[in-house]
Amino acid sequence: MDEDELEALRQKRLAEIQAMSQGQDPQMLGAQHEAQVQQQAQAEALKEQALRKILTTEAKARLANLRMVHPQQAAVLESQLLGLAQSGQIRSVIDEHTLRQLISRLKPPRREINITRR
Repeated sequence: MDEDELEALRQKRLAEIQAMSQGQDPQMLGAQHEAQVQQQAQAEALKEQALRKILTTEAKARLANLRMVHPQQAAVLESQLLGLAQSGQIRSVIDEHTLRQLISRLKPPRREINITRR
């Protein structure tokens, strides 16, 4: 057995033992986990569908690049965009230029350092 498989089995067995000690059925614990994973996947699909409606293809590509480099910043931007769309403040499709402006507002201002030699 691979080390990862062995660790996964240990974690599963530990969860079963904890569930039995709390009086829960271990199979119910697995079903709850599956339901939770399915619910998260459904929420992610809804979020992607909403973003597809409000962003152009170039803006979606820019957001995907941002998500690879700065995942936390991308998550904040996505939540802001979805909030604006739900409240009705976005009236047209957001293009790449507008998205770049929104990204620049999220970034903290850079401190400029000048070195002068004497």
